[in-house]
Amino acid sequence: LNTGVRFTNTHLKATWIDDTFVTLPDMDISLDNSAVTATFGVAYKPSINWQLNSVISSGFRSPNIDDVGKIREKSGNVTVPNIYLKPEYAYNFETSVLKYFNNKTFQTSLNIYYTLLTNYITRDYFNMGNLSTIMYDGEQGNVMANVNKKNAFIVGGTFGLRGSFATNLFIKGSITYTKGKTLDTNAPLPSIPPLFGSFEIGFEKDLFQVNLNWKYAAAKKI
Repeated sequence: LNTGVRFTNTHLKATWIDDTFVTLPDMDISLDNSAVTATFGVAYKPSINWQLNSVISSGFRSPNIDDVGKIREKSGNVTVPNIYLKPEYAYNFETSVLKYFNNKTFQTSLNIYYTLLTNYITRDYFNMGNLSTIMYDGEQGNVMANVNKKNAFIVGGTFGLRGSFATNLFIKGSITYTKGKTLDTNAPLPSIPPLFGSFEIGFEKDLFQVNLNWKYAAAKKI
């Protein structure tokens, strides 16, 4: 059994001193955020060849200086600071099962997890001083900023194997699937990897070792 509670407080204070490309209505940034997070995990071994693991946890991410202070222009969209940005929270559940073979010389495992994000941070169109456009480096651009949305989820799983199946021969490999989606707009979350994995086979004897490995990934839709 493994459990714990953590209290975290973050304080951020910054001032913009360069208005060469854009003049902000408020040049000062000040954020104070705190949260209590917890974890509860258990590992259970019903027999010598089986192990079951589960964990429930919570977490939060306080906006950093890059989240609230970045200014950049891309494809006619100008990202500006949002001093009202709030932390995002995560609630996680994960469980796994391990099966051992041949006196634990070979093992397989299956791990699945689900994460609920609340108040998640994403980039969206934004109004600054009741204006939806802004002059940036002499050109008009749409105003965007990091903002808080409602809920999103990430779900995934990994199957793995490793061990020896003959004298001096070993294999190991895994395959991982992940999906992330927003619950309020039904849009895919950014930075979610496609299906990926690896497989390796090797020979080892005394001081000699040779390996052949294969890493693969499915296509990622635009």
